[in-house]
Amino acid sequence: MKGGETIVPPLDTKFDPESRLQVVLVTYWVLNAVLWIVLTPIATWIAMFMFPTVVVPVVVLYCVWAYGIEADIHNKGGWGKANKPANGPGMWFSNLSIWHHFRHYFKAHLVKTADLPSDRNYILGCHPHGVYLLGIFANVTGNRSVFYKHYPGLHLRLATLPINFRLPGWREFFLSLGGIGVDRRSLEHVLKQKNASDPTKGAGNIVTLVVGGAEEFTYMQPKTMDLVLQKRKGFAKLALTTGASLVPLISFNENDTWKPSDSEFLRKVNKFAKSTFHFVLPALEGYGNPFTPFPARLVTVIGAPIHVEQTSQPTDEQIDALHKRYIKELTELYETYKDDFFQDRVSEMRLVQ
Repeated sequence: MKGGETIVPPLDTKFDPESRLQVVLVTYWVLNAVLWIVLTPIATWIAMFMFPTVVVPVVVLYCVWAYGIEADIHNKGGWGKANKPANGPGMWFSNLSIWHHFRHYFKAHLVKTADLPSDRNYILGCHPHGVYLLGIFANVTGNRSVFYKHYPGLHLRLATLPINFRLPGWREFFLSLGGIGVDRRSLEHVLKQKNASDPTKGAGNIVTLVVGGAEEFTYMQPKTMDLVLQKRKGFAKLALTTGASLVPLISFNENDTWKPSDSEFLRKVNKFAKSTFHFVLPALEGYGNPFTPFPARLVTVIGAPIHVEQTSQPTDEQIDALHKRYIKELTELYETYKDDFFQDRVSEMRLVQ
């Protein structure tokens, strides 16, 4: 099988139990947002109405804990502990067997190209965004045992939008994956931490940062890799102000997991959502239904670190220079591995913005 080729069995094929389990778990993962954001509040309100004396006190205690005691936890490193990167509070979820089945569905593979010493902090620039960042979850943040096998001593964090820590149930889901807020205060808290025994060295924290953001999703097409990167320089400034090393990451075939739908109805819904709520809904065709992605082979390649000197007030010239160097390293990483894992591409990697 070619490196980037997607082999899709007919939908009427009788899967073995393992294949069926993989499909169920991957579909469940995609529907997680519906489960936590929509169904959990509905179920809670119904339970409060039916069993008020039992449920109401529990809900009150949860609100005090989640939105009082732990209201700012996503800005303070999340649930993970620096001395227990794989087994901190809540990290058990990242090591469940669900992730092994998840990886097998996509025949996922992580490629290490260089060591990442644990005496530094890192920003892991992830490309492309795709729909659900399936390559990142399959090879990095989801199944941490795979990542830590290659990069021992590091403490992985997943940077995501602060709104994800405001929704009941959903916030715990992200915190259990090592989630932290993607705003500057949260990132600086993690990336400026020093080694407890040697303050001159970093704490070994590594933060995944999807540089292109959700905007990159709008350029998603199978067998392509169009990136929103030219205008994104905030991550380069963050690296300079914190002294964190930049590490490029490419997930090959991420855009092959779904196909954009040609539905006129969905196009109108997306137009309304973008103008009204300032976001777009995935209008996609999947593996038999919109919620099951195609089993594209997800190969995540992590490049060599770009070390920088901490600069409290970097100039525009310094930021531009680091940004250009990062693009150069990312491009070289793509050129090195494209013929191994992206053979059936219809275009080369492009920086569209």
